[in-house]
Amino acid sequence: MTLGYLIEKVTQMSIRDILLSLSPKEKATLDYAHEYGLSQFIRYGENRFIGINAERISYLQIEETVGQWSIGTIKVKGAVVK
Repeated sequence: MTLGYLIEKVTQMSIRDILLSLSPKEKATLDYAHEYGLSQFIRYGENRFIGINAERISYLQIEETVGQWSIGTIKVKGAVVK
């Protein structure tokens, strides 16, 4: 398997697949944010994220959204939360 193949596989994963692959601590972080209406994301892969209410975070490029859950690319380092 090449690195390109692995990156392609990561970008094709569904929100559900990614949620199932998270550690218990990462899941708890996102569950807490979901419960309280906060914006939060977890980084996975190379500059990829899964998050809740991610549209409020300006440096995340959302590629897919289901309900309040989103996946996409982290554009830059730094934080500006609206």
